[in-house]
Amino acid sequence: MFGFLRQYILNRIEENGRSTGAPAVEFGGKKISVAGENLYAGEDWQQRLFGASAFYLSLPPNAYGVVIFPDGRSENMEGGLKTAPPGLYRVEFVDRHDRLVSTAPVSEMARDGEKLTLKVIVRYRIIEPIIALQIENPIETLVEHLQTDLAQYIRTHDHNDIADSPDLNGIGKILSFFSQRHYGRSPISQAIDLIGVELKEFMGDKDWVEMRRNDNIQRRQTEIERESLQRQKEIDQLKADAEKLRAEHKAKVDAIVAKAGAEKEELKSRILHESQIRDAQIESLRKKDQRQQEILIEMMKAFSQVNPAEMKSTIDRVIASREAQNRVIPSSFTAHTKEDEEFKNLTDTMLDLLK
Repeated sequence: MFGFLRQYILNRIEENGRSTGAPAVEFGGKKISVAGENLYAGEDWQQRLFGASAFYLSLPPNAYGVVIFPDGRSENMEGGLKTAPPGLYRVEFVDRHDRLVSTAPVSEMARDGEKLTLKVIVRYRIIEPIIALQIENPIETLVEHLQTDLAQYIRTHDHNDIADSPDLNGIGKILSFFSQRHYGRSPISQAIDLIGVELKEFMGDKDWVEMRRNDNIQRRQTEIERESLQRQKEIDQLKADAEKLRAEHKAKVDAIVAKAGAEKEELKSRILHESQIRDAQIESLRKKDQRQQEILIEMMKAFSQVNPAEMKSTIDRVIASREAQNRVIPSSFTAHTKEDEEFKNLTDTMLDLLK
C-alpha cells in the first residue's frame, strides 16, 4: 500500500510536468544560458511522508538542462521525472545548438611584409554546459582569444597563403590553426568546441597592395627577360655547336676526298712509270732482236767463204741457241740472260771466222 501511494504521487508529479510542457527558450547575442523556473521537491507532506520527493524537468530541444542542487552541486540532466531530496532546485538552460560569432577586423603584417585586414566567422558548439557556466563571460573570452589567434595567423602566413583552397575537402588550414591554439586553452576548450572557421573579410592596404602589385609585375618582367636571355643563349649555343659539327664533318669529308685524290694520282703515276719502263724494255728487246737478225743475214752472206764443216757446227750452235732463246718466256724484262750471253759469244765466233 505504501509503495502504491508513493508511485501514485510520483505519477501525479510527472503528469503535472508533462501537462505544463517545455518552456520556450531563446538565446540572444553572446548569451549562452537562460535561467529557468525554480523546481521544488517534497513541497507537501504527502511527498515527504511516502518518500515521493521529486520534480519534473521540462527540457526544450535546443538546450541542456543544468540543475543546481540546494547544496550547490550542478548536474546536467535530461528531461523527465527526477527523484531528489526535498528542497529548492534552480535550473539553467544552456544553448546546445551550433552558434556563430564574428571577430572584429584585425590588421597585421603578413609574413611576406604585406599589410592585411581579416575578419572571420567562427562556428562553435557548447559541449560541457556545467564548465561553460563556470566561466565568466565565456563567449567574450572566446572572441578575445580568436582575435589574438587571427593576428598570429596573419603574421605566420604569406598574403597569398591566407585563404583555404576552393576545392578543399576536409579540415582547412584556417580551422586547423585556430583549433590547435584553442585546444591548448583550458577550461574554455573543455566547454566549447570549434567546428568551423571561415574568412568573412580579406582586405589589404590599398597603397601597399598597389606597390606590391607593381613590384610583382616588375619582378615577373625581370624573370621573363632573364628566361628569354637564357633561352637565347641556349639557342646560340646550339647554333654554334651545329656549325662546329658541320665544319668538323666538312673537314673530315675534304680530308677523305683529298686522300682519295692523292692515292689516285699516286696510282696513275706508278702505272705510267711502270708503262714507260715496260715500253723501254720492249724497245730494247726489239732493237736487240733486229741487231741479231742483221748479224744472221751478214753471217749467211759470208757463209760460202768459210770452211763448211766448221761453219755448220757454229751455225747449228747458233740456231740451237736461238731456239732456246725463243723458248724462254721472261717473267720480267731484264737486259741480259744466260742465252743472250751464249748467243753473243757464238755470234762473235762466227764473225771471227768471216774475217
